[in-house]
Amino acid sequence: MGRGMSISKLAFFQVKNKYVTEMKHTQVQLQHQVHELQEALARLGSNRSEAHVGENSAQRCASELKVAEGRILSTDHMDFINNIPLGPNSVKVIVETAVNGEAFMWRSALEMFTIAQAVGETIAWPQNCVVSLEDDLDP
Repeated sequence: MGRGMSISKLAFFQVKNKYVTEMKHTQVQLQHQVHELQEALARLGSNRSEAHVGENSAQRCASELKVAEGRILSTDHMDFINNIPLGPNSVKVIVETAVNGEAFMWRSALEMFTIAQAVGETIAWPQNCVVSLEDDLDP
């Protein structure tokens, strides 16, 4: 054998060399897959239009149109609706009638996303989008 090489060392070297060759082959395959995925992502990214706010965002209090009629139950920001705190700048209201039933709710609740689904329910609504009749009746 020569140069300090024994049969066991030779067998070990051959196995190691075979393992390294397999690893290099696997590495080349993985690099090829990564390159294909990067190209696919680039194609998908170039085909996508830009979203201004977000794809799943609905307009929130964008207009002065009346969407519902109801009663204000509480303006206390520490009050709860379905175990969720009301929070600042929000009021607790009960929706009695829907004027525009297709309008999205300001803050979605359990199984409710539109005003029509919220009729008869207690929901949170932004304070600046609530018109109180008491304000109109004061002399």
